[in-house]
Amino acid sequence: MQALATDNATIKNGSPQSDVLLTVTPGISISTRGAYSELEGAWRFSHVRYTHQTQSDRTLPSGNLNARLGSGPQGLSLDAGVAAEQTRSQFTATNSATPSTQDTYTDYRYRLSPQFAHQFDSNTTVLAKINRTWVRSERNSGALVERPDSRVRDDGFSLTRQPTPFGFGLDGAYQSTIVSDQPDPTLTIKAARGRLLYALSRELEIGAIAGRETTSVLQQSVSSTVRGAQFRWTPGERTLVKGIGEDHAHGQTWQLDATHRSPWMSFGFQSRRSAETSAAPLGTFESGQSVRSILDAMLSTRITNKTDRARAVDDIITQRKLPTNLAGTRDLYDLSAQMRQVTTGRLAFMGRRHMLILVGGMSKSIPLRYDQNVATNPLLPDITSSEYFLDTQLTHQLTRLNSLTGGLRWSRAHNTTMLNGNSDFSHSREFSWRASLDTQLTPDTTATYGLRRQITHLNTSVTSESVMFVGLGYRF
Repeated sequence: MQALATDNATIKNGSPQSDVLLTVTPGISISTRGAYSELEGAWRFSHVRYTHQTQSDRTLPSGNLNARLGSGPQGLSLDAGVAAEQTRSQFTATNSATPSTQDTYTDYRYRLSPQFAHQFDSNTTVLAKINRTWVRSERNSGALVERPDSRVRDDGFSLTRQPTPFGFGLDGAYQSTIVSDQPDPTLTIKAARGRLLYALSRELEIGAIAGRETTSVLQQSVSSTVRGAQFRWTPGERTLVKGIGEDHAHGQTWQLDATHRSPWMSFGFQSRRSAETSAAPLGTFESGQSVRSILDAMLSTRITNKTDRARAVDDIITQRKLPTNLAGTRDLYDLSAQMRQVTTGRLAFMGRRHMLILVGGMSKSIPLRYDQNVATNPLLPDITSSEYFLDTQLTHQLTRLNSLTGGLRWSRAHNTTMLNGNSDFSHSREFSWRASLDTQLTPDTTATYGLRRQITHLNTSVTSESVMFVGLGYRF
């Protein structure tokens, strides 16, 4: 439960409207594993009431749940998931933590994926999957424009022989994004690849990639040869660096992931450039940008059992009053095909009484089109965007019952939207600081008191928001 007083409830320039927001948020966190099943995730409903009626009262769901049915790592299995999140409707102060209903949507993602995996021997495996994702967007205000639903298809097959010292890989994939009421898929990729792998040592593997690919963007379709290389370096059990780069007709793509962990420190760096849509980032891997993944990495050497480690992570998050997710770049609504580049890095230190988290990154996207003279779909806007951000957070345990949390965030973004021949350019710069004090009243009850300040430069205007909040949390 939380009471929040703000001097600018709508985050607008001109005449700020103050309001007091009352929120009640019941939620559940699940982590259970059986012999043939697994269920993990968290879900919550935030009921927001605006006492001065600057916005409409609303119940906002958020979270994700993932389930898996199967006999183990081999054989048939079925993965399913559902997720919900709140997204802003426009290029504005999207990083504000104040609940909003007048300019936000609730996006739902439903996923269903049957898979088959088989290991012929200790070095040879085969994997086949059929993945379907449905994306639905619900308006939190009747004044907003309806967004079309979309569905994503991501099917694949792979046969891999680990290098001993030679190995190989054969891959096939079909990926597409279809927007409702549109005659053609926004983006379709059909590809077949072969990989020749070689282990230079036990720590370093390299590989060459060759294949054919057909990419369709609306009415444009191009077939081309794919060439690339990959590597994997594991200098120690706590360090991993892997990457893959390819040359396509639509440009160069890559994926790079570097991680290092210790019982008191976690480092991660991820970078990717790929053809995708906002409904389906294609060919990407997990960024690991969550506090839960950081703590899991730190505890993996001390607690080898996955279930026990997950329970220990939950205890640390609760005891130290840590957020579950780290900051990232904003995801602008854009169902057209994009070439998107995302780079993020995070560094975390955990001591006996404190935890310091540093996160930074950038994101760039441009419309994906082979022939610039071909007219774009008039119902789908072309968006070119870039954003840079830096976020820091420090949590310090003052006493056994009190902890202090503070943080700073800076971001800068540019956005150009083309629709029906008209262009709209926007740029923003945001700076915010936040501080809160958490007091443990009982073993299950925590009180929170805090302040937050945000300043936003949007085009030629400047807006600001000052917030004071108090909250009460109870864990069953």
